[in-house]
Parts: sequence; structure tokens; C-alpha cells
Amino acid sequence: MNGKSRHTRGMLRMTCAGCLVLALFSGVLIAAGEPDLMSETAKAAARAKGAKVKVNATVRTPDIIAVRIRHDMCPFCKGFDSKFPKLIRDAGKDAVLFVTLDMTTEATQEQAALLLAALSLEHLWTGDLSQMGSILFVDGTSKQVVSTAYQVDAKTVELALRAAIASARGKG
Repeated sequence: MNGKSRHTRGMLRMTCAGCLVLALFSGVLIAAGEPDLMSETAKAAARAKGAKVKVNATVRTPDIIAVRIRHDMCPFCKGFDSKFPKLIRDAGKDAVLFVTLDMTTEATQEQAALLLAALSLEHLWTGDLSQMGSILFVDGTSKQVVSTAYQVDAKTVELALRAAIASARGKG
């Protein structure tokens, strides 16, 4: 085996391992909204073997609803796709509900409209793509937009989220 093919196989192994780690974490983080080390597939397998899986989340009203509006043609949105799970993880135990509205196709737009209606956020629906690339921070009680950040810089979005949480708690 020459050095070039060994290098290629090593890179492929690292890439596959990275994809596996990303797949394990991203599904849980986006679905549950809180860090968890077991993917839904791993939990289902554990349940099938008779093991009990404990969920540590508490049912409560969110202080903030972070509504991310994305589209596949938006370069900022696509660039932020990999950063969004970290934002969720960093929120930790704060009562923040993370929602992504995908405006890419008519089917995903319909799902976005239904999701907003289910969350009593119909007033946020503009029916056009003018809010593409933004994250709206909505007060969980009043359902009013506290602030808006754009999916350009992760640090700016994180600071806007912290300010929105403080504002919702009456500290800001």
C-alpha cells in the first residue's frame, strides 16, 4: 500500500467518524432542544433491549422562542446550519425553544406556517421571504418579538439570545 492511498483511507475514516458524531448529536440536539448523549436511534435500541431511558427535561413554558428562518439558497442560512446545534447546546437549561422554519420548498413553507399557528405565532408570518436569514427572538408569554439577529455571525446571535433571555426575565 502506498502512502497516498493510506492517507486517503485515513482521511476517509476521519470524515466518516466526524459524520457519525455529527449525526448522533445533531438529531438529538435539534429535536430535544437540550444536549443529550444518546441519539433517538440509540434510545430506541435501548428500549428494545428492555433498558429504561430517562429524559431529564422539564415541561415548562419557554422564556424565549428562537425562530430561525432559513432557505437553501441563502448562503448565510447554509453557513449557520452547522452553528445552530451549538447555539442550542450552549443555551443549556435556559427555557428557550428553538424552532427552524425552512422556506426552501412549498411543502416546507406549509409546515412552517402550521408550526407558527401551533405556537400561536401566526402574526410572524409575512408570506414572503423578507425575513430570510434571520432569527427572531420571541417572548414566550407575550408572543412579541424581543429582538432580531441575522445568521451571519454566531457570536452576535449568541449575544442577542442572552439579551432576549434577560429581557424576558425582566433583567434587561
